[in-house]
Amino acid sequence: MNFLYPSFLVGLMAVSVPIAIHLFNFRRTRRVFFTNVALLRSVQTETKSFRRLKHWLILACRCLFLACLVLAFAQPFIPSKNKLGLSRQGVTSLYVDNSFSMQNERNTKRYLDIATGKLDELLTLFRNASSLQLLTNDFSAAEQQAGTAESVRDRVTSIRFAHTPRSLEAVYRRQRNLLSSLNPGGRNQLFWFSDFQKSTAGDLSRLKIDTTDRLFIVPLDAQSTKNVYVDSVWLSTPLSGKCRITALM
Repeated sequence: MNFLYPSFLVGLMAVSVPIAIHLFNFRRTRRVFFTNVALLRSVQTETKSFRRLKHWLILACRCLFLACLVLAFAQPFIPSKNKLGLSRQGVTSLYVDNSFSMQNERNTKRYLDIATGKLDELLTLFRNASSLQLLTNDFSAAEQQAGTAESVRDRVTSIRFAHTPRSLEAVYRRQRNLLSSLNPGGRNQLFWFSDFQKSTAGDLSRLKIDTTDRLFIVPLDAQSTKNVYVDSVWLSTPLSGKCRITALM
C-alpha cells in the first residue's frame, strides 16, 4: 500500500495522547460530604475486570479514530500490478480532439465536454507535476511548452472547436517534438481524448509509436443513430390495386 501524501503519517503520533490519558489517568477523585444515606442514589456494581475491559475498548476506539483520520488525509492507495501504470516522471502530453466531430452528443452532453471532464479528473493525479503539455488541433505556439497541472486546467476551459482536423500521425509528431527536446531519454506518457474517426484521424493501427513512450487512448464511443429516413416515394409506373411500401431505417 502506498500513500499519496505520506507526510500526513506524522499525525499518527497523536495516538499517544489517549494512551497517555489512559495510563496516567489525570482525573482526580473528589470528596463529597453528605449527612443522610437516604439521599444516595443506587449504584450499579460492576467487577474490576469488566471495568478494565470497558476502559480498554474506549481506548481502542479513540486510537482507531485518530488513525483513520490521519489515513484519510494521507490518502492510501494500492498500486496497480500493471507495470504500465501512471508515472509522474518524464513529460506527460495530453491531446484533446476539438474537431467539429466532437460536437456530437451523448446523453445531451457534447463529446468535447465529456473529454474535458475526463481530462480534469486525470489532472487530479498530476496535481504536483510540472511537465504537462496540452495539445489541441489548433497547434498553437503556446502548446509547445510544458506547464503545471493548474496552468493546463486553466487552458482547458478555453478550448474551442477548430476548423482544421488533424491526423493521429500529425498529432504524435507534434508531441514528439516537445518530448524529444525536454526529455529525450526518459519514459514519457501520451494521452489522447478523441472519437477517433478514421475520416479525419486516420487508421490507428498503422501508427508507429516509439517504444520508450506509453500511449493511453481514451475513446469517446459514438451512439448509433438513424440518420436515413424516407420522406416520400415516387413511382414511374402506376400500379393497380393496393400497394404497401416498407422502408427500413
